[in-house]
Amino acid sequence: MDHFQTIQDIIPILPLDEQAQKILSTYPQGLSEDKQIELERLLWRMFYALYDLEFETEVQKAFADKGEDGVSPQAQHQIAIDIVKRLTTESTKIKESADIDKIRKDINTLIIPSQ
Repeated sequence: MDHFQTIQDIIPILPLDEQAQKILSTYPQGLSEDKQIELERLLWRMFYALYDLEFETEVQKAFADKGEDGVSPQAQHQIAIDIVKRLTTESTKIKESADIDKIRKDINTLIIPSQ
């Protein structure tokens, strides 16, 4: 996952709403140090939740194709590489999960002023 080393690397691919994406385009402007730390933790959690969903889906597909033989470590490594490529080059349909939805809400609470 060498493509993703900073917060700025992952923000564009995260399933955030439009207002959060706009606010984060100027990250970390206007945030206290405590909020920056919390926000970075949440953004990385969302990234890994998204990655884990994609990886699990691809491994399940590979198992279905391979049958009882299973998926080799090399095939799992290739799946990981393919996911990183897809996340960086395609606008994939982001899968929803309770974890990603909760993280999205936590991020919005942290960065979007109350109305």
